Amino acid sequence: MRPIDLRSADEYQRGHLPGARSVPLTELPARFAEVPTTNRVVLYYDWSPAEVELAYRFLKGQRYRNLNMMGERYKAWTERGHPIEQ
Repeated sequence: MRPIDLRSADEYQRGHLPGARSVPLTELPARFAEVPTTNRVVLYYDWSPAEVELAYRFLKGQRYRNLNMMGERYKAWTERGHPIEQ
């Protein structure tokens, strides 16, 4: 699994899922080639699910077929005590 952090670069630097790559949603159209096309990719965020849905649809339109969306927000992940990296 390869997490893709769609939050801002500042949010990413404060903490992110282990092994996550930062590709902010605002930069996704220019940087989508950085999203791996093999293995499972999990998109995550810490705001509206509708915004991550936009990223999901955009990548599907670019022929990505290995995508999932994290079922909870980053804040919920950390509140449950799951690991993060800084």
